[in-house]
Amino acid sequence: MPETPFALRTRSRWLVGQVAVPADWPGPVGMRRTAVRQQAVGVGYSGCEGARRRSGMEVVRGAGPAGRARGTAAAVPPMSAAVGRRVLGCSASQWRLVALFLALSLIPLTGLATYIRGTVRELQVQTAVGGLMNFADTKQQGVIRFLGQNEKFAKQLATQVAATGPDSVRPLFTSAVATDVFRAADHPFAAEIAAGTRHIPTLKTYQAIDFVRGGVIVVSSDPAREGLRWDHPVDLSTGYSDVYLVDNQPYLTFGAPARDGMVYVHADALMLTNIVNGEIGNLEGGTGAFYLAGVGKTFDYYLVNRNNVMITESRVHPGAMLNRTGSVEPWTRTQHGAHDAACHAGKYTPNAGVATGCREAMGFYPSPDGQEMLGASMPFYDSGWTIVVEQTSAELLTPLTMLQNRIWVILGVIALTIMAFAIAVARRVTVKEVSNLAAVHEASHDSLTGLPGRTLFLQRLEHELAASGAQAEVSVLFIDLARFKAVNDTLGHHAGDELLVKVGERIRDCLRDEDLAARLGGDEFAVLLAGAGASTGIRVGERIIEALKRPMMISGKEIFIGASIGVADASSTQDASQLLGNADLAMYCAKKEGSRRPVIFAEHMLTGLVERLELPGELQQAIGTEQLWVQYQPLLDLNTGIALGVEALARWTHPTRGAITPALFIPMAEETGTIVDLGRWVLRESCRQVARWRQEDNPTLTLSVNVSARQLLDEQLAADIEQVLAETGLPPAALTLELTESVLMDEPTKSLQRLRELKGLGVRLAIDDFGTGYSSLSYLRHFPVDELKIDKSFIDRINAGQEDFAIVRTVIELAHTLDMQTTAEGIETPDQLDSLRRLGCEVGQGYHFARPLDANRVHDYLTNHRQPSDQSLITTP
Repeated sequence: MPETPFALRTRSRWLVGQVAVPADWPGPVGMRRTAVRQQAVGVGYSGCEGARRRSGMEVVRGAGPAGRARGTAAAVPPMSAAVGRRVLGCSASQWRLVALFLALSLIPLTGLATYIRGTVRELQVQTAVGGLMNFADTKQQGVIRFLGQNEKFAKQLATQVAATGPDSVRPLFTSAVATDVFRAADHPFAAEIAAGTRHIPTLKTYQAIDFVRGGVIVVSSDPAREGLRWDHPVDLSTGYSDVYLVDNQPYLTFGAPARDGMVYVHADALMLTNIVNGEIGNLEGGTGAFYLAGVGKTFDYYLVNRNNVMITESRVHPGAMLNRTGSVEPWTRTQHGAHDAACHAGKYTPNAGVATGCREAMGFYPSPDGQEMLGASMPFYDSGWTIVVEQTSAELLTPLTMLQNRIWVILGVIALTIMAFAIAVARRVTVKEVSNLAAVHEASHDSLTGLPGRTLFLQRLEHELAASGAQAEVSVLFIDLARFKAVNDTLGHHAGDELLVKVGERIRDCLRDEDLAARLGGDEFAVLLAGAGASTGIRVGERIIEALKRPMMISGKEIFIGASIGVADASSTQDASQLLGNADLAMYCAKKEGSRRPVIFAEHMLTGLVERLELPGELQQAIGTEQLWVQYQPLLDLNTGIALGVEALARWTHPTRGAITPALFIPMAEETGTIVDLGRWVLRESCRQVARWRQEDNPTLTLSVNVSARQLLDEQLAADIEQVLAETGLPPAALTLELTESVLMDEPTKSLQRLRELKGLGVRLAIDDFGTGYSSLSYLRHFPVDELKIDKSFIDRINAGQEDFAIVRTVIELAHTLDMQTTAEGIETPDQLDSLRRLGCEVGQGYHFARPLDANRVHDYLTNHRQPSDQSLITTP
């Protein structure tokens, strides 16, 4: 054992200087405190140490502000070393025996005295966020560290608070107070308190804090308490700066992002060994959780502005205030006012508990930029920062909650003065409660991407709007993905999930740490930009669009997607839900216009919102009236040019709004369920019309009708089709029902059952918008399908390269292998037609042949395309 003082953690005991103190000493707090105070070398300790083993925490003691290292001897000041080498002329070994004898002799006597005064309340301790806790006396200090499961729990809490705010974890600490809690009679400085020589600040002090603006909270252990500039940059990838020297003492700066800057801690570097080594907090995760609660003998909380200039703290003298502001009146007024507010009558009484005294007050001082700043010095209990209560009460937490909410709303950071030092009193945090915390996180976050959900997003948005007031600079981005459905349909839901996860990552990569990204559901995301107007929202939106345009490898395939983004800022509304709705509406306009840039919300868009709200009801009323009608697009044999059939397409002409595009009213009908009635009407009308054309002079003409997911799941679908066929006289074999691949794959078992019912009627079945087929190849041989329709997106690129050509060829060969017909959609050029003919595609449709035609023009078209002819394969106006 070295002869110089040191602090070394072992498995069974603490070795401090040359004195060995068992780590599991069972005495109560007061007994241990008094015993340890007798040691020749100052030992750090915790007022909560009696509960250490029950709570799973361990107290790491150090000798002075320089020393703290895990498993190694820590550096100590020269004066301490001198004490250890030779005291009162004794050798090291002799001193060890003397000290051990004194310790063993005094501990029982002190313990007896403590028990006579009354047993100290045993505390079940669990810190809320802090990875370190400081309990400082005149020359001693100690640090509580998380071990084992408690460390995991602390990180859970810290990550949860960083992501969702303190409200989500506060239920775990319904009886929380700050730092040590003692019964008044058992306080180690009870005599000084009673004599009035030592004053204890009250909880009212917290209530004096009302405004924190214009800067960030800074924690410092700088003994000079002045002149310190934070000019040592923090590496955000690690969370701390390089080690630097101040008066030959190693220091570093620990930083965590805040909304308007950073929260910095200037601290003794050796004290942070565990943090730097990642043993306490995961600094590289970028969670913004503050694992450092305190180091050093004294702590002073400063406020600095964005130029890193210290504003004030409560020890500012009138002369300094005069030099800084030109007047001492602000100092006098605010100091006295805060003192009165904090220490009215010198007492605070929660539920008959008593907290007495107030060492010094918090004041409000003007900052150089004219904003109000809070200045406060809050050293720990050697200087008086200990709360003395007769009994614990949930009411103790109220002032702390008020303060923390205020700082959280204004600065967007967890106030180290509260949460980092909060402890649960007389309460053990159980495994069930940890599970409840996980449940809260799961309920507020998207399980797939890990992003916050809609509810949490709106809560954060409400906080930002409330904090900023009428002049709020808050922007919301509403993001809707393009071509996500195609990926989900063709590659399957696993690929769709993988895509959403990567989209979430790319969106986060485009944001600052203080911004918030959320998944609202489906392929919709939202972004909250704090302190940013619409112009910033546009720039961020453009960055996101560019990021999402880059190819992604999904299920081994290179996938390209896009996004439509709407932007709305707080100038349009102060209501969170309305602001999100405005961004949604702007996104809808961006999608409708095909804009490749974000679109800012404008008041005239509300007209479109009214339209979207009214149209579903008006569509329902339009069914069966002249507002709805059917167009028909011809289907041709690609080898002969003969018209084989037509596809029925619904159209809507509104009496006041004019033509409503199917891209608008079909999805709307699907969402509201109107699609069932609409589809039944289209089926009856088109079957009636085609049956008439067959009777005239086109006896082999066929009809294709689209069937939506809602219709397929309708148990009356087969009966409805059978009834329509019977009413119109159209043969079942002349009717083809087209279903998208996603419709079949969403509910494959139900879909197979329904397809068999439909096939039993004698109708033909086709898979519409067929893609690469990877999601449904295993089902195709079971589905009674007659036809595959190749999606237009593949036809568009058929001659763009060998890979796209090969995809179309594969689909055609697959269909032929399964004895299915192939139909190509969206043929627009002779080159596309030529390639499809060479690949053996039988049927096609598209603008190259004919646009959708009104019923009165179909008869003439059919007449001109009855006979085989190359002229039949040219464009028809």
